[in-house]
Amino acid sequence: MSVFRKHLPYLLTLLCFYAQSAWCFSVIDLQTTAKKEHKALKIKGLTIRQTLINLNPAINSWFLYAYRASKKSVVYHLENPQPTKQMITLSKKPDLYLEITKNGQMFACDITPERIAERVSQAEKSGESYIPLCDNRIYIRGHVKGRQSTKEMIAGFLRSYIWHGEEVTSLIKETLLKDKYLIDSETSTLKEVTLSSNVTGDLPPSCYEKCTNVENTINLQNTLDQQPQPLEPISAKIAENPEKIGLENNFLGISVKGFNGEQLEVGKWYQANLSEGVWVSAIKPSFIDKNLLTSYTDKVSSLDSVEERATATLIAFDLENFSLGYGIGTESPSVEWSDRSLAAEKSKRPGPDGIGTIKPLVGTGRIPPYLLTRMVATFAAGFKRNHSAFKWGPLSRINNGSHYGFIEHGVVLSKLQPNLATLIITQDDSIVMKTWAEEDNEALLGKIKHARQNGVPLVNGIDSKDIPIPGEFVKMWGEGNWSGSIDNKQRALRAGICLQKKDGRNFLIFGYFSSATPNAMARVFQSYSCDYALHLDMNALEHTYLGLYSRGDRPFKIEYLIKGMEVLDYDTSELTLARFLHFSDNRDFFYVYRKDE
Repeated sequence: MSVFRKHLPYLLTLLCFYAQSAWCFSVIDLQTTAKKEHKALKIKGLTIRQTLINLNPAINSWFLYAYRASKKSVVYHLENPQPTKQMITLSKKPDLYLEITKNGQMFACDITPERIAERVSQAEKSGESYIPLCDNRIYIRGHVKGRQSTKEMIAGFLRSYIWHGEEVTSLIKETLLKDKYLIDSETSTLKEVTLSSNVTGDLPPSCYEKCTNVENTINLQNTLDQQPQPLEPISAKIAENPEKIGLENNFLGISVKGFNGEQLEVGKWYQANLSEGVWVSAIKPSFIDKNLLTSYTDKVSSLDSVEERATATLIAFDLENFSLGYGIGTESPSVEWSDRSLAAEKSKRPGPDGIGTIKPLVGTGRIPPYLLTRMVATFAAGFKRNHSAFKWGPLSRINNGSHYGFIEHGVVLSKLQPNLATLIITQDDSIVMKTWAEEDNEALLGKIKHARQNGVPLVNGIDSKDIPIPGEFVKMWGEGNWSGSIDNKQRALRAGICLQKKDGRNFLIFGYFSSATPNAMARVFQSYSCDYALHLDMNALEHTYLGLYSRGDRPFKIEYLIKGMEVLDYDTSELTLARFLHFSDNRDFFYVYRKDE
């Protein structure tokens, strides 16, 4: 692909932005409620035109500012760090300022290119994806290159430049990478009293020498058991067994409270040391309640012998304490056609929504700095665009192949498509997981802050017997677009997410499946009483990444759900620099942060 062709969509977008021509179509035109302000003024005989677009006034987070004078043109993508508290407009005076109003007070923000151009350029060269202006009242989202793994670079090269490159990558997955990440934990009768280095955070300083024998350990455990405990998620429904079963804990990267740190009781939740309201659990599908394993066999296939014993590790976040956000990466997900779409060959448009780029908007691949001290965790989101459409089945024949949609800060970057599993964060930070319907465009779209679609549901509702209902296409490889090898072998490292309700509280549960088909994922989410579940990404630790952080007022510490997930993070002499948090990534992600305190 030539350099000119590569940058043509961006050049056309800029021309359209300034010309405001009727024939032009860009990501801005997908924003049906965008509010535009225009102002022209003369300074020293030079005509200057300004445009400010609030891309979604109901959310009030993202803006585009354009400046044009003679041959000089520039567009900045702005982010409002306090969307519920401050308003941003063009100055009413004959000057080049923005007016930022908060609590009845107005602040004039100088945004002339001459003043900030060098600052923006230096920040972008140094990898700073958020450039603060006017005492941090507003940020410019900077163009930076997000980090990617060697595997991604190779896969991208194969898909772009090698004939049948997609088949080559599938062959690699099925041979070199098959079951590479399989965790087959040893199982044994649970040891009721075990003191582990993972649990010293529970012990008072006076206990480190005294609590080394069984009697004192039991006394301490009894004392801890009598203390008020936070509400934990619903434990997994497992097969009846006269003895408790423990999994050898040689894979978990998160330290947990309580005893049995050397073993994890199958299906039980353990509190994470780093953060209250966060829980960890592990299970093998072979231990799931037989009533669940034999339910809905019309929707779920029998598990094979490998995925039956492959350990799944889950982490739950109490949404009473936390909010969820979503951010696109510097490159992914993109908005052009997926190669899987049958409609792409017939269309002259650059993408299914009529656009081939989100420019002049900017993906940062990083959490905004104003949330840094409230961060709890980040985890990798969904599939790249090329895998985000259907090649087979009913969904391949409608809506241009049903490309997965996504929204950030209330801005539609790719339209949400009917029949797809959708994770939604609303204006008031509520989390909804549902199968998007056509009527939702009228009833729900205007209330969305963030959204990400990723295929079809793994679990969709709970029946009258309190059994979670597997999704319609769980056992159907092509119709479900589950990815895998070219010969329909679906077992792979996978990640997914679900919602669980308990006693009026919601828990967001992330699941890491070391070697599984969608069938095993559905069974595990069923066992944890999830009422909706969807797939995230697969095939590598960096694609199924989850990092958990200590509170912002402590020395920074990061723990990983699974050992080895730090593959894309940097270790320095003082701390670990984490993807999505300290530097930009090319992939999209979700982030968990504490509610206002």
